[in-house]
Amino acid sequence: MNKACEIALKKEKTHFSSNSKYENDMWNYCSVFIVKPVTIENSKKKEKYEENTFGVEKTHNFISTQDLRNEFFWRVRNEEFFSESGDKSGNTATANSFFKSFYDDNKNKPDNRSNIKDQCEAAYKKSSTWNNDLTLANVKQYCSFDVIPA
Repeated sequence: MNKACEIALKKEKTHFSSNSKYENDMWNYCSVFIVKPVTIENSKKKEKYEENTFGVEKTHNFISTQDLRNEFFWRVRNEEFFSESGDKSGNTATANSFFKSFYDDNKNKPDNRSNIKDQCEAAYKKSSTWNNDLTLANVKQYCSFDVIPA
C-alpha cells in the first residue's frame, strides 16, 4: 500500500481534480484522516466572516473550525504545531508573527495551552488587506490541509 500511495502522490495535481473518486481513494487509503477535512466553504455550519478577512479569502482551502467532523484533524494539527520540527511546527514560523507569538506563548504549557484550532479561527477573522504579522501563506500553512502535493 505504501508503494501505491507513493506512486499516486507523485501524480500531477490536475489528475485529482478531474477524478474525484481517485481523490477520495487517496484520502481513504493514503491519509491518516480517512476522509478529507471539511473546508469553510463545504461546512454545514456556514461560517460567516467579514469582507477582507482571511476567512473569506480561501474558503475552499481553509479547514472549518466549527464543523465537528474536523475534530480529529484539529487534534493532529495541534500536535504538529507544538512539535519542535516539521513544516507545520509553529517553531518554524517567522519571528514576531501571529503564529510564532502563539507558539512561543504556549509551547511550554502542554496541559494548559490554547490550541491551533482557536488560533486559526482568530486568523480567519483578521484583515487580509492590512496585516503586518499574518500572511495568506501563514494561514494556509497552519489552517489548511492537502494530501495532494501542489
